[in-house]
Amino acid sequence: MSGTGAGLASEDAYVRRMRPTFGYVMALTWLAQMGAIAWVIVTDPAQAIQIIAAMASLGTIWTVGLGVLGVYVYRRSGEKRASQGGAPKPSY
Repeated sequence: MSGTGAGLASEDAYVRRMRPTFGYVMALTWLAQMGAIAWVIVTDPAQAIQIIAAMASLGTIWTVGLGVLGVYVYRRSGEKRASQGGAPKPSY
């Protein structure tokens, strides 16, 4: 693994692995949620409307989590660019 970003340079294992771990947790959580929803809809179609409505109420939680993940990815891209000698993009 190459790169000299602040996360990789840290001695703390949690700091080095926080962004990838968060991404994997988000992906696994999404997979588990969609699998559970699909399973309930297939096995008990009468509950489909309630399940879809319940899923819609989770929109805010997913918006926050995916927003955090987006910031992590954006900042890491800037760190990689800077470590390779390129100018980092300005943050707005």
